[in-house]
Amino acid sequence: MENKKMNLWHKARDSLKIIFMKQAVLLYLLIFLLIPVSSHSAQEEPEIDGSDYSYGEVVSATDQSLAVLEYDYESDEEKTVSYSVMSDTVLTNVGKVGDLVKGDTVEVYFKDADGNKAAQMIIKDDTANPTDDPAPAS
Repeated sequence: MENKKMNLWHKARDSLKIIFMKQAVLLYLLIFLLIPVSSHSAQEEPEIDGSDYSYGEVVSATDQSLAVLEYDYESDEEKTVSYSVMSDTVLTNVGKVGDLVKGDTVEVYFKDADGNKAAQMIIKDDTANPTDDPAPAS
């Protein structure tokens, strides 16, 4: 009888070891898989060190400058803000700044030096103004 109890105890202990090992492996995999997800999230909303951020609708755009209609929270009204575009300004969803048209929605990461706002990154929101109208329902 004692032998059966010992065998049951050993089987239970071995089962617990297997369960613990499975949990440890699952926890390791979960942690390992979450690390790329959190870094991917950071890539979706890029940040440039020391930059300010704004967004709004394009009023006008050339390859050297961008004017954006933005909401000014301090004055509680919309204002047109101009940004200078440099050769190292990073562009996303647009080939060049001059390709932006009035009404496009953009995000701008910029540095403000003595009132001159230099765009470091401009991201065109390609979901805000779809270019193709859906086909009419028949």
